[in-house]
Amino acid sequence: MKVLLQRWNLVVLMTVILIGLCVSVIYSNQDLVEGVRAGIRITARSSLIMFCLAFVASALQAVLKNNFTAWLQQQRRFLGLSFGVSHLIHGILIIAFARLDPILFHANTNLSTYIFGITGYVFIFLMLLTSFHGPSQWIGPAKWKALHRTGGYVIWFVFFSGSLKRALTVSSAYWGIVAVLATVIALRLYYRHKKIEKFKTLKFIY
Repeated sequence: MKVLLQRWNLVVLMTVILIGLCVSVIYSNQDLVEGVRAGIRITARSSLIMFCLAFVASALQAVLKNNFTAWLQQQRRFLGLSFGVSHLIHGILIIAFARLDPILFHANTNLSTYIFGITGYVFIFLMLLTSFHGPSQWIGPAKWKALHRTGGYVIWFVFFSGSLKRALTVSSAYWGIVAVLATVIALRLYYRHKKIEKFKTLKFIY
């Protein structure tokens, strides 16, 4: 079991599970559109979980050192790739929803949905592409760090703004997701602050 949760095996496992869940929920629903929408909800949640784990891995390892946080840190890249696969499936299902019932689709979207959604997917695509050796070498370490740091915060904001909107207008259950995302960003900012302070101290010493 441990081998399945390592590196590319983890990505393959998550992909198989997600495809299986989506196919199951779509074909077990008598209404195809509602089945697709259920698949959209499943992949939205799986994407959120994998994004948060990848985004907070380094910060969590710095704050709380144990076997789980060490595993998160080691598998951060592959959790990120799993997030990318999950959101790719999510995007395919959204397109299917738009094609199957355009009236209902447009009733559930607005301009901000398109702006945030497209921006998020652009960063996801670029981050996925530069997760491989060739493209990452081509852009260089400095640009790679800038892209992945900026992309992480942009994607976090897309999740946070969407969850906050739903917490205020759809269901109070979304406040739990808002709280998780707030904790994640707090840990990230704390970790970044500590790194900057450490760098300043070392610079002062030397």
